[in-house]
Amino acid sequence: MTTTDRQISALHLLRDTQTHNALTIETFALLAESTVQEAQQLLNKLLLHGFICPVSEADSRYYIRESGILFLQMCTRGAGSMQDEKPLRILEEPIRALSWKEPYCSLMLHNKIETRTWQTNFRGLVLMCATKEPYTNEQLLRISGEAQYVRIKALLDNPLLTNGNAIAIGRLIDCRPMKKEDEDACFVKFNWGLYCHVYERVAAIEPLPWRGAQGWMQVAHEKRKLLVLK
Repeated sequence: MTTTDRQISALHLLRDTQTHNALTIETFALLAESTVQEAQQLLNKLLLHGFICPVSEADSRYYIRESGILFLQMCTRGAGSMQDEKPLRILEEPIRALSWKEPYCSLMLHNKIETRTWQTNFRGLVLMCATKEPYTNEQLLRISGEAQYVRIKALLDNPLLTNGNAIAIGRLIDCRPMKKEDEDACFVKFNWGLYCHVYERVAAIEPLPWRGAQGWMQVAHEKRKLLVLK
């Protein structure tokens, strides 16, 4: 097994066997069919990643944290989304947050190519956050045009329920000027001066209350631990 495979197996073991009690090193070693020394080394790695936590300084038992559960979700989801990433990379690399006004944030979960009036050289994970105030129908019609407005209304049920929450995470992989043929993918009418921000592997997360701001924000470690894929 590779180190990552061993960590995945260990986390599955911790998650599946600690319904009522945290596990001691000795019990973990017995269940994992390893020596106590091997079990300690593995648990130390999981501690460094923040996937598990001791019950207390005086208690040598361990339990799995939300970040460990997120790790497993990223390992086990089916093909075609964030699951194609290396889970350790997702949890270790920086994540930036960016705000969208609805309904455009919800549309990111429908393979929308984002449009902005600015370019970016950033490439990496982005937490997608819906602002508290959505666009009005009049604003939406002006920005998207009649044809795209009709498509949006037919596609989305109630994006207003997401306002004020981070709702998805995806990887920004490209930024380029918008072309006329991008209209359907962008859900907005073509305008000179718009840039396409192209994302891949956008995945829904459990809604997380988020105070939006203009431009990029770094996602703090404490917030990262709260991210849970749906």
